[in-house]
Amino acid sequence: MQSVDFLEKIERSRANCEKFCASIRLPRMRRVQQLFPRDEVTDIAGTVRAELEASGMKNAIKKGGRIAVCAGSRGLAHLPILVKATVDWVRAAGGDPFVMPAMGSHGGATAEGQADMLNTLGVNEKSVGAPIISHMETRIIGEAMPGFPLHMSVDILDSDGCIFVCRVKPHTSYRGKYESGFMKMLAIGAGKHNGALVTHHQGFGVFHEMIPKMGQCALERAPIIGGVGSIENAFYKIAKIKALRADQFMADEPALLQEAFTFMGQIYLNDLDVLMVDEIGKNFSGDGMDPNITGSFSSPHGTGGIKAESRIVFALSEETHGNATGLGPADFTTPKVFREFDPVTTYTNAMTAHIPIAGKMPLVMPDEYTAFRMGIHNSIRVGGQAAPRVVHIDNTEQVEFINISEALWIEAEAHERITFVTEPFDYQFDNKGEIVRGWKQ
Repeated sequence: MQSVDFLEKIERSRANCEKFCASIRLPRMRRVQQLFPRDEVTDIAGTVRAELEASGMKNAIKKGGRIAVCAGSRGLAHLPILVKATVDWVRAAGGDPFVMPAMGSHGGATAEGQADMLNTLGVNEKSVGAPIISHMETRIIGEAMPGFPLHMSVDILDSDGCIFVCRVKPHTSYRGKYESGFMKMLAIGAGKHNGALVTHHQGFGVFHEMIPKMGQCALERAPIIGGVGSIENAFYKIAKIKALRADQFMADEPALLQEAFTFMGQIYLNDLDVLMVDEIGKNFSGDGMDPNITGSFSSPHGTGGIKAESRIVFALSEETHGNATGLGPADFTTPKVFREFDPVTTYTNAMTAHIPIAGKMPLVMPDEYTAFRMGIHNSIRVGGQAAPRVVHIDNTEQVEFINISEALWIEAEAHERITFVTEPFDYQFDNKGEIVRGWKQ
């Protein structure tokens, strides 16, 4: 029997989709601005140097000692500047710095893939002034919990000290005293793929216990000097930079996490029929679209974000290199996403974390026009003849300006942190069925 390409089958499904959504009429939309705190560090390099100088870490750097500056894969705001400023400070303090990826299983769990991911984020030998050393080998340095060996990168263990460059923020899959930040990089990022596999083996339900135990074990047995942590505001700008010595991680990180919650972007309007997201990717969130905003948690241990009957993803970011982690919780997507989807990086990430739903493929619609209407059709409330409550965002890093449907205008007008930017308009579609995004011009 002659095989038929999957996307050809999707195109053939158009008529069937029309049976469900032919009567759907799209709502009028308006663009609004959501107001968030704008605290911002303007002199990033200078602040990093000042924080490191005040931290007392210089006493731990031997003259000529090889110092690992560890950077992750999350796409921190101004990551190259943060790393370079740390490298420069280490060198000025008498150390011999090198940069290594501390990103668990990301980059396809290969040394080359992790180095390439850093390069994609702007971190390379030329930009930061130090060699990039990427290996996946680890050594077991103890047991944080019975039966759970603690893996640590050989590049850290063979160095004279390690300084992490990280972002402190709410995690996308669990709640705890320590979420994304110094302790998690110690427990998972520095353990490479082996460490990520061990840590995720019991699932996110025990992360709130495992992360501090593994981090404490690493602090006791690995040459950790300290770290430089950033907190970002809702505009992908650095709101705060704090350098901590290793012996301050456990005591001081929780307060930084709580501060990070106050700076997060969010969608002020809730209880939606449809949430549309233009693009997702690892550069925006470890879950592609930050569930702390969208409510699209792959794990039952995460809480927060909005409620939406249907979530639609229109594209993957270029920076994510086909890693579609986080796509699974969406309900509808497009052929464009299917073409960009890389099963190697996506499945490696999803299975390392033991959350296969994160890498699943939603219902693939023939185009964006059909996906939008099917999302509305899927709402039980709309079936009862209510006007659809729709929010459309660029991505979860950019939620200052969003589009909202007519059913939300009264709520938006009454909200003290929402202002209208445009008059009402109807969505237009090109000959490929894609939304003409004139508001981005």
